[in-house]
Amino acid sequence: MTFVRLLPLAAVVCVACGSDTTTPSVGTVCRLSERVAISPASVVAKVGDTVRFSASPPTGPCAIQVPSPLSVVWRSSDTAVVTVDSIGGVARARATGTTTILALVVGDSAIKSGAVITVNPR
Repeated sequence: MTFVRLLPLAAVVCVACGSDTTTPSVGTVCRLSERVAISPASVVAKVGDTVRFSASPPTGPCAIQVPSPLSVVWRSSDTAVVTVDSIGGVARARATGTTTILALVVGDSAIKSGAVITVNPR
């Protein structure tokens, strides 16, 4: 009598495939934006203010896809409103408006997260 042992098949499945989802393990879907935590997540500043942003890796099942130690490059989606030091994460409010500060993981820029900064007049 021959016994065949069937191993469970662990397949990586993309649910609602798009550029913003990945599957680190069967049954868990992580948005790329959930794989890096930015602090503060949103902030209101005045023209001339500076704000220091920091990034930390997530905890839980999404953490397995983030390189360790975490190293990010910072970008502003609108440098006319806010500029940000690409290495230090220090943002300077230049003009009124709202923009997003992005943290892109070094080595895998697809892993990113954003924080919203609203700038009011002084």
